[in-house]
Amino acid sequence: MTGAFRIVAWDRDFIDGLTTLLLDETGGDFSNVTLVFPHRRPKRYLLHSLTESNRLKRPCILPHIVSVDDWFAELGQTLAAGQLSPVESLDRIALLHRCVLDLVDAGRIGEYPREFHTFYPWGRHLDTLFEELFRQCITPSNIDHVRDLVVEEAAVLLENLKAIHDAYVQTLRDNHLSTPGFLQAQTALSAETIVSLHTRSRIHLCGFYALSTAEETVFSALWKNGIANMICHADPNIVLAPKNVHYACTDIVDLCHRFKAKPLLHKDFSGYGGLAFHPHAKTDQASLFDAASSNTDDQSPRSDEERLVIYEGFDLHSQLKALRADMEHHPITGTTAIVLPDTGMLMPVLHHLPRTDVNISMGFPLARSTLYQLLDAIIRLQLSKERVKGSRSRYYWRDVVRLLRHPYFKHAVQQTDPEVAQLLHAIEDGIRHGEPYVDIDSAVVQPLSEQEELALDQERIILSWSRLTDLFLHQFDTLTHLAGLAESIYALAGMFLDTSSSDEISPDKVALAIWERFPLDAECLFRLLDVMLPQLTYCKAAHEPFPQHALFAIFRHMVESERVAFEGDPLTGMQILGVLETRLLCFDTVYVLGAVEDVLPQSAKPDPLLPDPLREMLGLSANRHRDHIAAYNFHRLINGARRVVLLYQDGVTGGLFEDKAIRSRFVEQLIWENERKLKRLLQPGEAPLVSISLPVPAISRQLGIIESTPQTVAALQHHLGKYPLSATFFDTYLRCPFLFFHNYISKISPLEEINEDGDPAQFGSLVHTILHEYFAPYLKKYISGQELDPAPLIHTFHTALEKEPFFARVPADIRLCLRRTGTFRLRQFLENTPTTMPIGLESTLNGSIHHNRNLIRLLGRVDRIDLRGEERIVLDYKTGKAATIREDFWDQDALKLRMEEWEPDDTELLPEVAASVRSVQLPLYCLLYEQTTGILPDNAAFVLLGENGTETSLFSEKIESHDRQRHILSDLPRLLRFLVDHMQRSPTFPATPSKGCAWCAYKPLCAVKKPDYAW
Repeated sequence: MTGAFRIVAWDRDFIDGLTTLLLDETGGDFSNVTLVFPHRRPKRYLLHSLTESNRLKRPCILPHIVSVDDWFAELGQTLAAGQLSPVESLDRIALLHRCVLDLVDAGRIGEYPREFHTFYPWGRHLDTLFEELFRQCITPSNIDHVRDLVVEEAAVLLENLKAIHDAYVQTLRDNHLSTPGFLQAQTALSAETIVSLHTRSRIHLCGFYALSTAEETVFSALWKNGIANMICHADPNIVLAPKNVHYACTDIVDLCHRFKAKPLLHKDFSGYGGLAFHPHAKTDQASLFDAASSNTDDQSPRSDEERLVIYEGFDLHSQLKALRADMEHHPITGTTAIVLPDTGMLMPVLHHLPRTDVNISMGFPLARSTLYQLLDAIIRLQLSKERVKGSRSRYYWRDVVRLLRHPYFKHAVQQTDPEVAQLLHAIEDGIRHGEPYVDIDSAVVQPLSEQEELALDQERIILSWSRLTDLFLHQFDTLTHLAGLAESIYALAGMFLDTSSSDEISPDKVALAIWERFPLDAECLFRLLDVMLPQLTYCKAAHEPFPQHALFAIFRHMVESERVAFEGDPLTGMQILGVLETRLLCFDTVYVLGAVEDVLPQSAKPDPLLPDPLREMLGLSANRHRDHIAAYNFHRLINGARRVVLLYQDGVTGGLFEDKAIRSRFVEQLIWENERKLKRLLQPGEAPLVSISLPVPAISRQLGIIESTPQTVAALQHHLGKYPLSATFFDTYLRCPFLFFHNYISKISPLEEINEDGDPAQFGSLVHTILHEYFAPYLKKYISGQELDPAPLIHTFHTALEKEPFFARVPADIRLCLRRTGTFRLRQFLENTPTTMPIGLESTLNGSIHHNRNLIRLLGRVDRIDLRGEERIVLDYKTGKAATIREDFWDQDALKLRMEEWEPDDTELLPEVAASVRSVQLPLYCLLYEQTTGILPDNAAFVLLGENGTETSLFSEKIESHDRQRHILSDLPRLLRFLVDHMQRSPTFPATPSKGCAWCAYKPLCAVKKPDYAW
């Protein structure tokens, strides 16, 4: 006599149905009852349901409830008389490595990398493959001639797959070891023995969908002998209308055929009465749209449009806005599930939920935790450090700043020495102004010496800082093996644990004052200490030497595969779950957030060892079978709900090579079902499809404007009276009054930090210095480009460049570029030098103008003054670009009159003047030279060193000498007086947009007003 093969309609609560079925069959006597589930979470719901049932007599013995993996582990240990030891992933990879090396030594495999760290990435894929082969009870054969499909290392493994598999199996047997897959395979070989061991048992195999070969072998044997019942949660049409079965349930139909079972529909209980099921309805696809209103069990009938809502957003934020708005419009009653196909959305979802109790039941990626961000910062520091012979390593400054700003590091500093915490900002500031690679031990010395007014205990602070740097950095410097890495992380964790009573660190000593407020961080810390670090400490490769980059790569791979399990209690109310955590559970309302194709179904990562075309050669199903499982989980979930809300992003995700985010095929199917029912395409915004729209007004760009006050006027007057004014002073005001205010009035220094791309200002100063040294011997001598020897200039340039601190900080490619480009430009500059006589080098010039009975002092420093024939030329070197006054400015009499009669209400005048003037530097130097020497220069020019020494003159040849004299001695002072008057009387200092805004140091202060969104 065989067991029963029951179908619980997937619009009914599976746990309630199972409770009713158990009580009907056993009357509450569970002494010999075992329930096997695909995973652990349904056990909690079933126990809750049994506890709430009035039919269960108390006290009673509860049934044995176990997940399938745990059950096979129990069976395997029973068959082996408890002699098997489980092997963790790292040890399995080490065993595989040993097997491969033994085969290499025996001459059965050609040369293969012997280092464990080289084998490790392939070992991970090989371990995954063997676990799958074990579960499918497949003994693999070699796969030859695959070098055109996989790389060399993978081809060697595939060509010797059978030998490696046999050696691995023999190693497991000889050492009485077990893996989850190996246990299933060995248990399946003893199916008849398992039957004999359970003749007095009653086993219920609950909620399975796609069985592995090992599972099916054992289940089939128990079912055929009447020991086990199969209970599936699926489309009721498997029984009622076999020709109209939902495509997602075809695996269950195939399983019935293989078992030669006649499925029975279990319906004698009160359940959800959800969206889909009606005994006479066609449910060939997700029938959310068919006969839903006919369900007599639904106590709150709604229209189809209300039962299914699909929100289309353009990013995560729009989805979260719609989620919150929907929850506020539809008060939460009964059980609600927020399902996250991408578990990384957990934190933003929690932030946007209404204030209510929330239970999280999902596996959160450890790699996204704050704890791992700290460890990753330490790893980055180690991988980017600069090793210094005879002393400790130096660390890249950006990575150091990242560590200093991490909240865990700040907490550790506060816990170690609160006085050190007072210096953190000063330490970071010193690092930003220092060298690219930081001596972290001395980073506290300079800030400490500058804080004498705080009366700090310097010796104690230096000692505390040393302890911190040892703990976070130096103990990781010399790591060479996994056990050492685990020991260092244990020591680091001790900073965040309460170890006052013992030196030993254990997860139960968490400092409750901190971790009770941060449960997610506490769970991540527990996972690290309780699961990952023991593997690193006790694995077979724990003491094998590795290069540091390989050591950290192994650790990062382990973290990427770790999930921190959350089990929410109570089991009612709002639940946040991953897709897999929803299996066999039903909810009144289901929200699926981020339902895009990349995660629903989740795209399988390419397997470099066994690509999809090769899987079928081993008898394994292609990865597309995962899509069928994902389809079953999705449709089972939504068909058990009274109301379903799906949210997805439809738009470009970002980068140049990233695909467009498109809605999941399951969402597409639901929309197509509705369109088929309507016999037309849905229009944008037509139910159930809702486009999320946010008000997007035109972004009004309001540039920074600073109001002039008596205080600003007083500060400006102080500057005008105390300091002589330079050309840069006037040019800055012409370019941007907002920038002028911060440079000369507020004197707010911009944030300075290491410029790794080179410092143009320092480079320009260097070039000016070496040109002064080069031309000094030629003072008052005629020279020409044909006669000048570039070798001394190039030598001086290279020598000076090597001595510059900024040059040592820039990357090697920029150093090479500066050296070669600078050499070429200087050589071309000398070759293009006309016949001339330098009569002045780096000359300081003084002068003045009168404005409103006040004397305004002026100052300039001229790079070179040449005599060319009878003409005196003022020259200024420019390593970048430069612009002179437009020649038409001198003849704009109307503009000059407006400058003479300017009043503050004329706000357009300054931009017009700035557009024509651009820079007063060259004419100002001419004026100052005349006031200093009594001789008016004939012309002035910028020497553009970046353009091979091309000269850009102030005056063209068509301007007569008397006009030049008038422009310098009359028009220029008028212009300068206007600028001084304007900066004194203007009611504001407005920002002027230009290309320079992109690299302006005060850009963060130049506010751009953003529209207020009604979120």
